[in-house]
Amino acid sequence: ESLIYSIVVSDLPEGDYSIDVSATDVFGNQKIFENIKIFTIFDTFKVTAFFNNLHPVPGETLVLEGSVRTMDDQTLKDGIAKILVDGKERLVNVLDGAFSYNIELSPTITSENHTVQITIQDDFGNVGSKELEFFIEPIPTTLSNKITQTQYLPGQELKFSPQLYDQAGNPMDKDITVTIVDANRQTILTSTVNSDEEVTVQINTFSPPGIWVISSTSNGLSDKADVVIDEYEQIDITLDDQTLIARNTGNVRTKQDLFVELKSNEDTVT
Repeated sequence: ESLIYSIVVSDLPEGDYSIDVSATDVFGNQKIFENIKIFTIFDTFKVTAFFNNLHPVPGETLVLEGSVRTMDDQTLKDGIAKILVDGKERLVNVLDGAFSYNIELSPTITSENHTVQITIQDDFGNVGSKELEFFIEPIPTTLSNKITQTQYLPGQELKFSPQLYDQAGNPMDKDITVTIVDANRQTILTSTVNSDEEVTVQINTFSPPGIWVISSTSNGLSDKADVVIDEYEQIDITLDDQTLIARNTGNVRTKQDLFVELKSNEDTVT
């Protein structure tokens, strides 16, 4: 009147199944009982995972923890968690339905959303997956003044670009305060510009020669660069009616003698 039959469903794909039974007695009587049992096979897991911090800083240890349960809410006894972080794969054991992994963030990690892919698998090929993201805030790390020319003459344009970079060496869009001080320690310019914005300053004809200092500050960082304004001697001479005008248009005092030659038809006087 009864029978017991069991099978381990280790090689059946996911889906709905039915059981049919054909019974035959010793007298040849036979009957087929169709769909006496309907059951469903799942080959996926329910994976839950979280980080201890969604906005970690470069160089920090990010803790990943998670749990794995079957579709009928049973704890997965053991399995393997494959964790993929920025293309690097790590294997972590799943014990009693739980797993954890410490992600050591590089001090130079890029400032962006980073995706962590988690794949759980047991010995029977059942799998589960989860995808998480964490975001790295950019940290101002390096400030420098980009200068293509370090030596100038009066009348030229002094050009430079202050540049602010994050921990990964990528440019940041932040305000930078720039100051230019001439050789007499007089402030020529104080301004606030964006990172990588070109600053242009016209060097006055009478600007003092010597070392000028360019200073940039932003987010607790600073950088200084020196440029040299060369000495420039120039005397412009003009005749206004009967007045001879000699004007020093250079940026240094001149002590040279001025020779004026007067000529008539026969005589020359210097």
